[in-house]
Amino acid sequence: MAEDKEAKKKVFADLDKYCPPGPYWRVMHLSQHLRLCGDLSPDKVLIAHWYAPPQIIPLVDVVKGPKTDMANVELMADILRTWTRSPRVSEICSRLCVTRFQIAFLREVLYLLDNDFVSPQELDEAAKWGLPCG
Repeated sequence: MAEDKEAKKKVFADLDKYCPPGPYWRVMHLSQHLRLCGDLSPDKVLIAHWYAPPQIIPLVDVVKGPKTDMANVELMADILRTWTRSPRVSEICSRLCVTRFQIAFLREVLYLLDNDFVSPQELDEAAKWGLPCG
């Protein structure tokens, strides 16, 4: 299904019109949608990115936009804490915190496998016994 930017603009305009004062989050791709929402109360624009499965992983990345008011970011972080989540506040970057770790980890795993330094079974065993768990 193709993206309908006009529909998104209308949704965000309606949110801006009907939402009460204070922060609310918008699920969007950072670069594309922050430009799209440029004139829609940019002080309220932030992303709350939950990791899956959320019932096991309490981390939530709270990403502020270029014009997001820190009071709104702090309020979102406080709300998440009342839900026993662990917010991590950050500026916009090319990827979210854990995703960057995962990509680096995957790159190294593939390097080891592609160069026959270790078999998949040996790598699985090493990860099972050598990586720290929660």
